[in-house]
Amino acid sequence: MNKAADNLARRITTDIRERKPFQLSGLADLDLQQAYAVQDAVVDQLASGPARRAIGGYKLAFNKQASFEYYGITEPCSAPVFADRIVPSGSSVRLDAYGELVIEPEIAAVLGEDLPGSGVTLEQAQRAISHYTTAFELLDVRGAFALDPSAAEAVAQGVYNVGAVLGETRIEPGEVDVATLPVLLVLDSAERMEARGVAPQHPAEAVCWLANHLGARGYRLKAGMIVLCGTHLPAQTIRQAGLIQLAMGSLGSVGLTAT
Repeated sequence: MNKAADNLARRITTDIRERKPFQLSGLADLDLQQAYAVQDAVVDQLASGPARRAIGGYKLAFNKQASFEYYGITEPCSAPVFADRIVPSGSSVRLDAYGELVIEPEIAAVLGEDLPGSGVTLEQAQRAISHYTTAFELLDVRGAFALDPSAAEAVAQGVYNVGAVLGETRIEPGEVDVATLPVLLVLDSAERMEARGVAPQHPAEAVCWLANHLGARGYRLKAGMIVLCGTHLPAQTIRQAGLIQLAMGSLGSVGLTAT
C-alpha cells in the first residue's frame, strides 16, 4: 500500500473512532482493489489493542443488479463484522453512540463448518451453512449517503458496518423459500414497510461468492461466523428512540430498541 493509501486508512480509522462526518477519500483513481487494501488496514487498526477484536463474520453490499448498474460494478462488495458488535434480538443501542445510525433488514447465514479459501462451489457453501435467521445490520453512515460515494469509497470505509442484531429462530437452509419470503419492518409501532420475495440474491449464493472473494484476498470463512446476505428493504435512518421490529415469515423475528 502506498503512502497516500496508508494516510487515508489512518484518517478513516480516526473518523470512525471519533464518529466524525464521512469524508470522500480525495483519491480520484481509487479502485476496488485499492479500496480493499485500505479496508484491511482500517480493520487492522480498529482491531488493535490489548484485547484484540476478532472478526465475527462479513457483510455483503451492493449485491443486486440495480446496484451493479448504479455503481458500475460486476460483483458484490464486502466488509468484515467485528464479533463484539454482533448482539442478540432484544438488545438496545444508544443513538448518541453513532454519528448516523442506519439499519437494514437481512438474512444472516451462520456457518457450521469452515470453507476453503478458493474454488468453493455452491454445493459446498450450502453444506457449510448451519442455519439462517433474521437480522438487522447496523451501519453508521455519518452523512455518507448525502455525498453519494462510489462503491470503492464505501468499501474503504468498511461499507459503514458497525454490527448486527440476530434473531433467535434457526431455520435449515433447505426450509427457506426466498422467492416468497415475506418481510415486515415496523419502526416504533408506527411506520411499516412490507415486501415479499425481495432478497437481493439467494443467501447460499451470497455465501459462495463471499468465500471465493475472501479466498482470493487470503482470508477464509470459518465455522461460527455470520454472513449478512444483503438488505431486503431500503436502508432506514433511525432518528428517534423506540422499538424496531422485523418479521420474515418462517425465519422468525428480531427486535432492537433505540434509546
